[in-house]
Parts: sequence; structure tokens; C-alpha cells
Amino acid sequence: MNKKLFINFHDLIGLEISSHRERFLSYFASEYEHYLSKGLGKDIPRVGLRIESRDYPFNDAVEFTSQIHKVLARWKYHVKVQDGLINIRAGTNFIGLSMIHHMLVHPSVRYLSAKQRVLMLHAGAVCLKENSVLITGPGGTGKTTTTSLLLSQSGADYFIHADDYVFVDHLHSLSYMTRSHLYHDILNWVPEISSRLTMKEKVKLKIFGLLREWSSGGLKWPTRISANRLWPKKKLCNQGEIRGLVFLSKEESIEKPQLVQVQDMDRIRNAILNMNFSEAEHFINLLEKDHSVRDINEWLEEWRSLEEHLLKRLLDDVPLFQLRLPTQGGFSSKYKDLVVEKFERLIKSTGSSDVS
Repeated sequence: MNKKLFINFHDLIGLEISSHRERFLSYFASEYEHYLSKGLGKDIPRVGLRIESRDYPFNDAVEFTSQIHKVLARWKYHVKVQDGLINIRAGTNFIGLSMIHHMLVHPSVRYLSAKQRVLMLHAGAVCLKENSVLITGPGGTGKTTTTSLLLSQSGADYFIHADDYVFVDHLHSLSYMTRSHLYHDILNWVPEISSRLTMKEKVKLKIFGLLREWSSGGLKWPTRISANRLWPKKKLCNQGEIRGLVFLSKEESIEKPQLVQVQDMDRIRNAILNMNFSEAEHFINLLEKDHSVRDINEWLEEWRSLEEHLLKRLLDDVPLFQLRLPTQGGFSSKYKDLVVEKFERLIKSTGSSDVS
């Protein structure tokens, strides 16, 4: 029997998932447990996902496009992009399920969000009561590590807010809390996380860490854990007033972390925009391969222009900081307290540049 699952992101964007496979629905229910809904309002822009096994007979008139990723993940798909609606049909093996989520579903939500004039930023985030700080930067610079350090070493007034992406509605951030993406190094910097993992999860972290090291970062598979399990004493903050945006970078020229207010605004803003769209690279390629939009270049230019405008609007009114980390030992125990202290001063401030 075909069943449905409804996800409601703050009455901003909806996600409607249908499948005969309980295991597929359970995956998305676990991913978006904070946003499960009994239905969606008829006027909410939405992503519709019909997802089945790879050999399922859809009996559709459309022609599906085949995709293989990292040898093991295999799926077929078709995407139709309309105003306020993106419909995705996909048949996959279970390994491909997370790829479809990451490469098709998630960026579809992001695109529709931009059309609603809300930026979906690749960032982690925490709240101190009603105040939020957003932590962005290229993959591998330490977004999850930084947010985990803040949650680990802060008081009860600190709330979880976002792990990998966050909605930005000008001066306010809205949560987009999925399961946390963990890599093996996190256990070195935040040892208490280990006690909340099963032995199977620890083994997976170790194996995935060795694969990532062996492939020089080419094979990057996270272990995904519920934020409620990682941070059982932390509440979810659904909306925060943004106190600052922090861009992470790793640099060989420094010996200890430096949190400084950005002066060269254009350079960092362009770096953030390019980072956001590098995260959407697979999505764009899949749409082009499937001929999902009439003119992919015109469509992409419009999307990029929208996000550029939204990012500029944010940075016109919210202070931008850069956390510069040493290439080696950036989060060694010697510097944990230093990083946390600087963030505490930032999140408790009213936008002051005095955080050095």
C-alpha cells in the first residue's frame, strides 16, 4: 500500500513523500522528526517525492534517467520543476536513498525557499535563548565541530538550532534540523559524544574515517545521528535573532584560532555564495542530465541572483566574522576554551566587533 509522509518547514516550504516502502518513509521520518505534520496547507510551496525500489514499475509516461554514484548508489529519477512545486520520481536501492535526499530533495527545498525570498544557508547554528549565531564555511573546515564544542561546553541556555543548513529570513534564522553529520575526528574534539553512540556507530565512524583518509577526502561518508540523542539535555530553538555570521577557514600562516570581524566584505560574501552553490553542484548536474528545466543556465542564473541578493541583505545588517583556524591542530584541546570564549562573547553581544 502506498503511504504518505508530510514535512512542514515553518509553513514556508512543505515536503510530501509517498512510497510503498516503509523503510524509505522511516528514513525521512528520522531525518525530519522535528517537522512531521498531518498535512500541508494548499498554498505552501512544496517538493513532492515519490520514491520506490529501483525495479518498481511506475507505469509513468515519463522517461527516467539513470544515475550511479560511487559505484554502490544506483537510482533512476525524473524531476519536474514548476512555480511553487518540484515533483521528483525516483527508484533506488537503499544506499542511493541518502544520495537522493542530499542531491535532489534537499536542494529542491533550498531552491523553493529562495523563491520565497528566504535564504537556505550551508551552516551550523546554535542559539543562546533567542539569539543565534550561524557558522558557515567549506566542507571540512569544522562547522559541526564548532557547533558541537559550543553545545558541549556551554550552559543549559544554549539550544540546538541547525547542523548542516539553516533558513535565513533576513534578521531571523529558522531551524532546519536534520540528523547530525558525524565524522571520526569529532570524537577527538568532543569526547562525550562517544558515550551516546552504539558500538556499531563507532565502528562505522572508524571505517568511514579510514576510507576518507585513504581516498584523500574523495570518499566522504558521514554517520548520521539524531540531535536529540547527541544532545539529550538541549532544546531545539526554532527561531533566533541573528547576532552574527561566522565564516570558517583553515590557514597555514597562523598558529592559533583568530575570530576577527571581516573588513573585505565582498571577498567573503562571494566565497559564501560560491560555497553554497558548490553544495548544489550534483543537483544542477542531475537536472541538466534529466532535461528538467528548459534552459539550465538561465534558470541557474536566476537562482544564484536570488541568493546573492538575500545574502547581501543579510550582511548589510548582521556583522560578519571570520574564524581563522591553523591547518594543523586547529581544534586541539589547547584552543577549545579560546574558541568557545570568543563565540560566547559574540552571541551575547549586540553586534560589537570586540571579540578578538
